[in-house]
Amino acid sequence: MKQLGSNIIVFQMMTHNKARLAISLCGIGFVTLVLFMGIGFFNGLNDSQARLATILDADLVMMNVKSRSINSFKPFHRNRMFQAVAFEEVEEVIPIYDGQTKISNPQTGMNKTIFFLAFPMDSRPFSIPGFDDHAHQLKYRGNILFDDTSRKIFGKIKTGMDVEIMDIPHQVAGMVELGPNFSKNGYILMSDVTLLTGLGAHRLDPEKISFGLLKTRPGTDIPVLKTRLKEVFSDEFKFMTPTEMARFEIRFTTRSTPIGALLGIGLIVGFGIGVIISYQILYTEVTDHMPQFATLKAVGFSKKFMTGIVFKEALLLSVMGFIPGLAASFGLYAFIEHCSRIVMTLTLERVLVIFVLTVLMCNIAGFLAVRKALMADPAELF
Repeated sequence: MKQLGSNIIVFQMMTHNKARLAISLCGIGFVTLVLFMGIGFFNGLNDSQARLATILDADLVMMNVKSRSINSFKPFHRNRMFQAVAFEEVEEVIPIYDGQTKISNPQTGMNKTIFFLAFPMDSRPFSIPGFDDHAHQLKYRGNILFDDTSRKIFGKIKTGMDVEIMDIPHQVAGMVELGPNFSKNGYILMSDVTLLTGLGAHRLDPEKISFGLLKTRPGTDIPVLKTRLKEVFSDEFKFMTPTEMARFEIRFTTRSTPIGALLGIGLIVGFGIGVIISYQILYTEVTDHMPQFATLKAVGFSKKFMTGIVFKEALLLSVMGFIPGLAASFGLYAFIEHCSRIVMTLTLERVLVIFVLTVLMCNIAGFLAVRKALMADPAELF
C-alpha cells in the first residue's frame, strides 16, 4: 500500500501544475538532445573516418606497419603483397593505390582536391552501392566512377559527363556511394591503368601501393592464416580483417587526433550541464511542495519514504523527457547527415547509452535535491 501511495503522491505532485511539468520535460528533453548530439558527433567522426574499412570486399587487409591511419597509408612495394599468393589459403590479392588529385568543378571551373582509389580493372575490391553495376566500365582507359555522396563543392556531376582531373579529360562512367569523412570531401574510383598512364603517370611509382586486399578460399581459418603471414613477413606489415581495420582507425582517431578528444570532452561537459539543469528542475519541484513533504513527515512517514518520492519523480522525469529528446535527435541527425555527408547513425546501443545517461543524470540531481525535502519542518504547517 505504501508503494501505491507513493506513486499516487508522485503523480499528483508532477501533474498539479501542468505548465511547469511541460517546461520541466522540455528542459530534460533539451539536455537529452545535447547528449545525443555529443555522442552523435563523437561516433560520427569515428564512423566516417573508418568508413573505408567497412566497404572493403576482402578477408584480410595488408598494410605497411608504419601506417598509423587508414586515411594516410605508408606505401610499400607491390611485390611484397604478391608473396602472399604462396599461401594456399589465399585465393586472390588486390593491390590498391590511394591518393589525392585535383578535379575541376564543371559549373565553376574551380579545382578542388578529391581522393582516388585505383585497382586492377578485373577485380572487385569494394562492396558499395553502384559498384557492381558500373565496375565493368573501368576497363576503358579514362573512365572513372564518382562518389555520388561526395560534398557539393565538386559541383553537379552526373553519369556520362566529362570532367577534368589534373587537366586531363575523364568520363564519369557511373556513380557509387562511398561517402566522405572529416578529412576527405569525396572519392573517385578508377582502374590502375587509368591512374598510371594518365593523371599519375609522372607522379606515382607504379611499384608502390597503399595497401593490399587478400581474399581467401572458403573454410579458411583467418586467425591461423594471420599468424602464419606475420611469421613470414616479420614486423614489416599489419594483417587485419576489415572489422579490425575499422577498430584500428577508431582507436587512432580517438586517441591521437584533437577533434576526437574535444568531442569526447564535449560529451562529458554536456552530461555535467544536464545534471545542473535537472537539479534545478527537481529542486524547484521539491521547494514548491515543501508543505506536502512537511505533512508527510508530520503524519509519521519515514525519511526513506520521502526519499523514494524524490527519486521516483526523478526517474519519471528522465523517462518522459527522454522521449522528446530522442524524437528531436532523429530529425537533427538526418539534417546534419544531409548537409555534411558525415555518418550520423543512431543505433539501438547508442540510444540505450543515452537513456542510461539521462536516468543517471536525473538520479544524481535527485540525490542532490532530496536533502531539501528532508529539511521539511512540520512546525511550519501551523
